[in-house]
Amino acid sequence: VTPVYVRVLDPRLGALRYFLMGIILLYVVVYQLLYSGEYVKVEQPVGTVRFSFRSPTEGSCNPLHAGCEMRLRNLTDLPYCGQNPRGDATQVLNCTFWDSQEAVTVSDTHAFLTTYFEEFEQERVCQAEHTSCKHLWGPLGGGGAAVSSPSWKRVFVADVERFTLMLDHAVTATTIGVSGSAKQVQGVIYTKDPALCAAHPNRTSHPVEPGQPLLPTTRPPCYIMPNSTRPGGLGYDIFEMSTLLGAAGIDLDSPKVGEVDHSVRREGVSLVIMIQYSNFRPWKGPTDLVHHEYRVVALGGDAKDISVLAIPPNRRIVYSRHGIQIFVVQSGQLKAFSYLKLLITLTTALTMLAVANFVVDSVGMYVLPEREKFEKVKYPSARIHEPGHRDRLRNHPAYESSNEDEETSDSERQGD
Repeated sequence: VTPVYVRVLDPRLGALRYFLMGIILLYVVVYQLLYSGEYVKVEQPVGTVRFSFRSPTEGSCNPLHAGCEMRLRNLTDLPYCGQNPRGDATQVLNCTFWDSQEAVTVSDTHAFLTTYFEEFEQERVCQAEHTSCKHLWGPLGGGGAAVSSPSWKRVFVADVERFTLMLDHAVTATTIGVSGSAKQVQGVIYTKDPALCAAHPNRTSHPVEPGQPLLPTTRPPCYIMPNSTRPGGLGYDIFEMSTLLGAAGIDLDSPKVGEVDHSVRREGVSLVIMIQYSNFRPWKGPTDLVHHEYRVVALGGDAKDISVLAIPPNRRIVYSRHGIQIFVVQSGQLKAFSYLKLLITLTTALTMLAVANFVVDSVGMYVLPEREKFEKVKYPSARIHEPGHRDRLRNHPAYESSNEDEETSDSERQGD
């Protein structure tokens, strides 16, 4: 069977066909290939995170070094401290100073910064020679009675909002051979908090490269640029706890949900820092550097931890701590060029062009007023056993056009 090609000179169908082809071209080439990068292979990264807290110090010096001075506010100026006669926070208690060595505990899965603690000084009342015991431990000097005593106290840890958190993290995508770390690129915090976007000194409307001027903004959402362990941003990202809390919309002195007289500082809160990685930029494609962005969310419930300080031979101090519990979740997408993905995208484009042609043919056959003529031209029919069927085929426009082309070709060959 020889296919017959019919050229229909109709401006309406031509305009529709080229319009659909233009839309497909813009979608595939501009959006899918140039903007979205549908020619790359995508892999979810895996990585590691290390937490490091530091107390506020003058000039960011190391508090473990001799001569390093602390940069803590006076207790009489803190609204949640009992030492302040004008304290007006949701809950006011006496405060004490702790450094990061005392206030912070770090595990494999999370970090914990103490904001409030209850301290119990106890002595062992059940000795090895006893054959039965109702209480193993009792208040110091309580003679074994299971009651509170002056050795029990409740205290806020002062100025924890000014503690700083450094995040050392790295990721890799082994299949596509892409990796990155926090030291290579400076990250940013994305936040919708109006207070941070209006007043934070490192706020910017869009992320900028280290050393470039910030883009001023006072409206959320915005980005908060971190401090760095090295000049130029080529170091680990450092954030004050007040910035992380603000990005999550948390005020430590606001009432805890469901607790009328207890503040968030008293009950604690869990924060999740989500680090999203990407090495792809629209219009540019995959890059050598893996960029990262932080997003901070708060979880419901309290945050509590227990620690024990043993004092031989038969004493101990138990700390019931409440505070800020921090988890980190690493996510995102790392990308690399893939010939297979490019071939799939181009094949999809060819399929869409075929669908566009089908739509144009359907409009011509079923929508236009000349649909009957279009159908007869596109699908000529003849019964082979009827007399004169060849004459009818020869009179078909497509047949006449074909004969004209052949006669033209013959004339050209004779002329040669």
